[in-house]
Amino acid sequence: VAVAFLMPAAGGSPDPQHLIDHCKGRIAGFKVPRHVLFVEEFPMTGSGKVRKVELRELALAQTKA
Repeated sequence: VAVAFLMPAAGGSPDPQHLIDHCKGRIAGFKVPRHVLFVEEFPMTGSGKVRKVELRELALAQTKA
């Protein structure tokens, strides 16, 4: 299941359903996110890459809750 992680801009209040609706019909159905999660910052490695393992753990914890 696709999950979108967003870091909202300062003062912004994005609507998760708006993002999902925007993706429908523009990309393949299996790529449309089923969940949208907001993060303060992305977990990074020492070399500056996003730690996808931590994002997966966060998604599992928040979607099951």
